[in-house]
Amino acid sequence: MNPHDEPTTLGLGRAYSALREFQPANDWYFRAAVMNPKDAEALYGLGITYLDLQKAAASELGAKGQDSPYGKRLLAEFFEHEGRVNDAVNLYKGFIATNTAWLGLRTALGFDYISQAQVDAARAEFQAELAQHPGYLLAQLGLARTSLEQGDMERCTQELSEVWRTDRAFFRSNAGAFLAGLTSEKARSL
Repeated sequence: MNPHDEPTTLGLGRAYSALREFQPANDWYFRAAVMNPKDAEALYGLGITYLDLQKAAASELGAKGQDSPYGKRLLAEFFEHEGRVNDAVNLYKGFIATNTAWLGLRTALGFDYISQAQVDAARAEFQAELAQHPGYLLAQLGLARTSLEQGDMERCTQELSEVWRTDRAFFRSNAGAFLAGLTSEKARSL
């Protein structure tokens, strides 16, 4: 009856959340956060329901898209974001076995190997990607990262320079992939 009644709006968010109906819960928490952007309960509920929606979507995608290459790729990326790198690596390995020429799969696996400190395996994946897709800049960034991890600063700067010369906008927008998980010691040496 009163669309500006914040306690009722929060109550509906909690009730839908308890019923595990995350989309309506998210909608109500969102309304409460709009009414009072400083309300910690509304913001917390909104964040939690977004995570619940993400998990539900990933589970549904995993169930419905088990045979879909796009579904597998999205599921692997979800695992990466959740910190489940081993699960992502296993999914990528199986996916590569059946889709050897899919652009970017080996590069994604290479970056996962870097996060697990398996630099030689990462380098092999980046090189295999470049053998299939010459000039793939993300794989070239990955090679530069493996050079940095191996302490070969000269090769690292050459590989980074090559990507920079080829496409500066790409370099800027993908520098995060290169820098992800970089130790402060390696960053200083770079």
